[in-house]
Amino acid sequence: MTTEKPHLDRSAASLPLKRQSKHSNRPALLISVRNGAEARIVLEGGVDFLDVKEPLNGPLGAASKETLNEISVLMESAPDIHFSAALGELQNFQDERNAFSLPEEVDFVKLGLSGCRSRAEWESDFRQLQSDISGLTSRGQLNWVAVAYADHGTCDAPTPDQVLTLAIETGCVGLLVDTYSKNGLSTFDFMSAAELKRLRQSCQSHDLFFALAGSIRPIHLPQIRDVDPDIIAVRGAVCKTMDRTGEISLAAIEQFKASLRAVAS
Repeated sequence: MTTEKPHLDRSAASLPLKRQSKHSNRPALLISVRNGAEARIVLEGGVDFLDVKEPLNGPLGAASKETLNEISVLMESAPDIHFSAALGELQNFQDERNAFSLPEEVDFVKLGLSGCRSRAEWESDFRQLQSDISGLTSRGQLNWVAVAYADHGTCDAPTPDQVLTLAIETGCVGLLVDTYSKNGLSTFDFMSAAELKRLRQSCQSHDLFFALAGSIRPIHLPQIRDVDPDIIAVRGAVCKTMDRTGEISLAAIEQFKASLRAVAS
């Protein structure tokens, strides 16, 4: 006799976003983990989105299949928490796509666009990969999040406005603004709160959620309150040494969430 897995409502209405959830006084929180041990800590600390990536492989470094499978087992008992995975960069995604697989618990994926702005075919390449990967999943579809790099000029990535247009045209469910370089500079070193707020408003008008990442620290929370994103995405801010390659700490998670509550109140 088989045991039925908990059902996770993956419809747009189920997203734990600020404008439609119990967390009406704060953005949803996404924390990126690199292994099962960190996933357990994050689940204990409480989160809206649990994301998986390997920071040593880049800003959106893909984790191993083994790591994703390990964490997917944990997510079976957390049906109210959304599960996302980083896939790396489009320019580095080779023809291994036919052997590509994702655990069925993963319901959001994101892919970087560094090195793409100078390539005339980057948009068609994204569409093709989106179709190929979604078709390889057991569900036959995935929720895609388009990623814009605030420091796009340093990594030959499309501008945030170009990525937003792509997101709208390809049926993505959200836009994430992040930084490609992880050198201590944050998204706010490259884009103003006013620019980010304009992007958020454009996302809202097209029924996309707006997520904000990029070396976010508690010091940035007042600016984030002005931007009013749907999701705040962090890793370094909840690591023991505030270093994204370090280990996630339960105490750091609790401290960040307390800072978030204080700013939101």
